[in-house]
Amino acid sequence: MMKRLGSVLFGVLIILAALWLVPLVAAQGGEGNEEGASAIEGAALYAEFCQMCHGPQGEAVASGPAFSVEIQYNPDTTRDQIASGGDSRKDDGVAMAPYAQAHGGILSENQIDDVMAYIETWETGNTPELPEPNLHAGVSEVPNYFGDPEAGAVVYAKNCNGCHGREGNGRVPPYFPPFEFKEDVIALLRTGTDSPYMPAFAESSGGPLDDQELQDLETYMASWPPDEEKQDKAPEGVSTLVIIMGIASILFVGGAYWARPHSQSA
Repeated sequence: MMKRLGSVLFGVLIILAALWLVPLVAAQGGEGNEEGASAIEGAALYAEFCQMCHGPQGEAVASGPAFSVEIQYNPDTTRDQIASGGDSRKDDGVAMAPYAQAHGGILSENQIDDVMAYIETWETGNTPELPEPNLHAGVSEVPNYFGDPEAGAVVYAKNCNGCHGREGNGRVPPYFPPFEFKEDVIALLRTGTDSPYMPAFAESSGGPLDDQELQDLETYMASWPPDEEKQDKAPEGVSTLVIIMGIASILFVGGAYWARPHSQSA
């Protein structure tokens, strides 16, 4: 009786392990699109990495040099500009960073294909909607700061997350570097830095953000944990190999146990 019950429980364990593993493996392998470019996936990538400077459909979003250039879609040149970056005006102090992994950026070739597929829909009128930001502050107020942290999370998601990642942890230096929140961060956002890839974001300097948005953004960033606590966090991604090894260990131990001779007493 006990041996039969153990076999049933072991079978249930295998099924549960498989149900846990399959979605995670699928998520790990979800980058790119083997069957062809996807405008819907491209819309999500565009929302994260492009709309900060180019608006939802390539329009100018502010008067500053980084935000006033409209995208003129050309199938022969646009993909290369996304991949390798560019500097359309040599004397304005700003440039677009390269986004292709082959050029030190963050996007795979398939992901760039998806972005291109999204941009191509601007000419057809069948353009997918950009997804809404999915960052949240988790707090309603921050001591000594007077903006709305939840509103600031939206500002960060649209304007900062693409280059600097969640909580400023960075993505792929040097073009997508980390940064530490300090009191002078908003000042740098207002006026820009010496880097051509970090323009001024304040309306007063030709950027798209007004004073209230900057205050909300500062309050949101002030809600982040200290850097030493960030380092103690587990990474957002979960390694498929670790998952597989963990499940394999469970199955091995369980199998070894139930393979032992058991007494025949009922």
